[in-house]
Amino acid sequence: MTASPTPRPIGTRPLHAVGESSGEHALAAALIELLASSPSAMQRLVDLLEDRGLIHAEPTTPVYTVASLAEALGVSAKVVRGAIARGELAAVKRGGRWIIPAESVDAWAHPPALAAVGRVRGSRTKSDRPLGSAIALLPGASSGRRRL
Repeated sequence: MTASPTPRPIGTRPLHAVGESSGEHALAAALIELLASSPSAMQRLVDLLEDRGLIHAEPTTPVYTVASLAEALGVSAKVVRGAIARGELAAVKRGGRWIIPAESVDAWAHPPALAAVGRVRGSRTKSDRPLGSAIALLPGASSGRRRL
Protein backbone atom coordinates (compact mmCIF):
# COMPACT_ATOMS: atom_id res chain seq x y z
CA MET A 1 0.00 0.00 0.00
CA THR A 2 1.54 3.29 -1.08
CA ALA A 3 0.90 6.64 0.53
CA SER A 4 -1.22 8.93 -1.58
CA PRO A 5 -0.03 12.49 -2.16
CA THR A 6 -1.58 15.23 -0.07
CA PRO A 7 -4.75 16.50 -1.69
CA ARG A 8 -4.71 20.04 -3.06
CA PRO A 9 -7.71 22.36 -3.29
CA ILE A 10 -9.35 22.36 -6.69
CA GLY A 11 -8.02 25.02 -9.03
CA THR A 12 -4.57 25.32 -7.47
CA ARG A 13 -1.36 24.38 -9.10
CA PRO A 14 1.96 23.30 -7.61
CA LEU A 15 4.61 25.94 -6.82
CA HIS A 16 7.09 24.59 -9.32
CA ALA A 17 6.53 25.02 -13.02
CA VAL A 18 7.32 22.53 -15.74
CA GLY A 19 11.08 22.19 -16.10
CA GLU A 20 11.93 23.27 -12.55
CA SER A 21 13.76 20.76 -10.46
CA SER A 22 12.65 19.69 -7.03
CA GLY A 23 15.78 21.42 -5.69
CA GLU A 24 14.54 24.78 -6.94
CA HIS A 25 11.14 24.06 -5.40
CA ALA A 26 12.76 23.24 -2.06
CA LEU A 27 14.86 26.41 -2.25
CA ALA A 28 11.78 28.54 -2.94
CA ALA A 29 9.91 26.91 -0.05
CA ALA A 30 12.85 27.51 2.30
CA LEU A 31 13.05 31.16 1.20
CA ILE A 32 9.35 31.68 1.86
CA GLU A 33 9.67 30.13 5.33
CA LEU A 34 12.68 32.33 6.12
CA LEU A 35 10.85 35.49 5.02
CA ALA A 36 7.78 34.53 7.04
CA SER A 37 9.86 34.11 10.20
CA SER A 38 11.42 37.59 10.00
CA PRO A 39 9.12 40.64 10.22
CA SER A 40 11.87 42.99 9.01
CA ALA A 41 12.60 40.78 5.98
CA MET A 42 8.89 40.57 5.21
CA GLN A 43 8.56 44.36 5.40
CA ARG A 44 11.55 44.77 3.07
CA LEU A 45 9.91 42.42 0.57
CA VAL A 46 6.64 44.36 0.75
CA ASP A 47 8.54 47.65 0.22
CA LEU A 48 10.30 46.23 -2.84
CA LEU A 49 7.05 44.94 -4.33
CA GLU A 50 5.32 48.29 -3.72
CA ASP A 51 8.22 50.19 -5.32
CA ARG A 52 7.90 48.07 -8.45
CA GLY A 53 4.13 48.51 -8.54
CA LEU A 54 3.46 44.80 -8.10
CA ILE A 55 1.33 45.32 -4.99
CA HIS A 56 -0.47 48.31 -3.52
CA ALA A 57 -0.43 49.15 0.16
CA GLU A 58 -3.79 49.17 1.90
CA PRO A 59 -4.90 52.73 2.54
CA THR A 60 -4.84 53.82 6.15
CA THR A 61 -8.08 55.03 7.63
CA PRO A 62 -7.84 58.79 8.18
CA VAL A 63 -11.30 58.89 9.82
CA TYR A 64 -13.36 56.63 12.03
CA THR A 65 -17.01 56.02 12.75
CA VAL A 66 -18.21 55.42 16.30
CA ALA A 67 -18.32 51.66 15.73
CA SER A 68 -14.91 51.40 14.03
CA LEU A 69 -13.22 53.54 16.70
CA ALA A 70 -14.82 51.57 19.52
CA GLU A 71 -13.58 48.33 17.96
CA ALA A 72 -10.08 49.71 17.34
CA LEU A 73 -9.71 50.95 20.93
CA GLY A 74 -11.45 48.01 22.56
CA VAL A 75 -14.15 50.11 24.22
CA SER A 76 -17.90 50.26 23.75
CA ALA A 77 -19.63 52.56 21.29
CA LYS A 78 -21.30 54.21 24.29
CA VAL A 79 -17.89 55.32 25.60
CA VAL A 80 -17.04 56.93 22.25
CA ARG A 81 -20.44 58.66 21.97
CA GLY A 82 -20.09 59.92 25.53
CA ALA A 83 -16.67 61.42 24.78
CA ILE A 84 -18.16 63.17 21.73
CA ALA A 85 -21.10 64.50 23.80
CA ARG A 86 -18.74 65.85 26.51
CA GLY A 87 -16.60 67.57 23.88
CA GLU A 88 -13.54 65.43 24.67
CA LEU A 89 -13.47 63.92 21.18
CA ALA A 90 -13.90 66.16 18.13
CA ALA A 91 -16.32 64.77 15.57
CA VAL A 92 -18.81 65.92 12.94
CA LYS A 93 -22.11 64.34 12.08
CA ARG A 94 -22.63 63.54 8.39
CA GLY A 95 -25.64 61.62 7.13
CA GLY A 96 -26.60 60.43 10.60
CA ARG A 97 -23.10 59.13 11.38
CA TRP A 98 -20.37 60.59 13.51
CA ILE A 99 -17.12 61.07 11.56
CA ILE A 100 -14.07 61.23 13.81
CA PRO A 101 -10.69 62.39 12.43
CA ALA A 102 -7.63 60.32 13.32
CA GLU A 103 -5.94 63.41 14.84
CA SER A 104 -8.81 63.77 17.32
CA VAL A 105 -8.50 60.11 18.24
CA ASP A 106 -4.77 60.50 18.96
CA ALA A 107 -5.42 63.52 21.17
CA TRP A 108 -8.25 61.79 23.04
CA ALA A 109 -6.65 58.37 23.45
CA HIS A 110 -3.29 59.81 24.58
CA PRO A 111 -4.06 62.90 26.70
CA PRO A 112 -1.16 64.90 28.14
CA ALA A 113 -0.14 63.84 31.65
CA LEU A 114 -1.85 65.78 34.40
CA ALA A 115 0.32 67.49 37.00
CA ALA A 116 -1.77 66.41 39.97
CA VAL A 117 -4.17 63.56 40.25
CA GLY A 118 -7.25 64.13 42.36
CA ARG A 119 -8.49 67.22 44.09
CA VAL A 120 -6.11 69.44 45.98
CA ARG A 121 -7.56 70.66 49.25
CA GLY A 122 -6.35 73.78 50.89
CA SER A 123 -7.57 76.27 53.44
CA ARG A 124 -10.17 78.70 52.23
CA THR A 125 -9.56 82.39 52.51
CA LYS A 126 -12.12 85.16 52.80
CA SER A 127 -11.87 85.80 49.05
CA ASP A 128 -12.76 82.15 48.41
CA ARG A 129 -16.18 82.80 49.98
CA PRO A 130 -17.99 85.09 47.56
CA LEU A 131 -21.29 85.15 49.46
CA GLY A 132 -19.58 85.97 52.75
CA SER A 133 -17.55 88.70 51.05
CA ALA A 134 -20.69 90.19 49.52
CA ILE A 135 -22.57 90.16 52.85
CA ALA A 136 -19.65 91.87 54.57
CA LEU A 137 -19.99 94.77 52.12
CA LEU A 138 -23.63 95.43 53.12
CA PRO A 139 -24.27 98.36 55.44
CA GLY A 140 -24.69 97.31 59.05
CA ALA A 141 -23.05 93.91 58.57
CA SER A 142 -20.67 92.83 61.29
CA SER A 143 -17.11 92.01 60.34
CA GLY A 144 -17.01 88.82 62.40
CA ARG A 145 -19.01 85.65 62.53
CA ARG A 146 -22.61 85.64 63.53
CA ARG A 147 -23.20 84.74 67.17
CA LEU A 148 -25.71 82.14 68.12
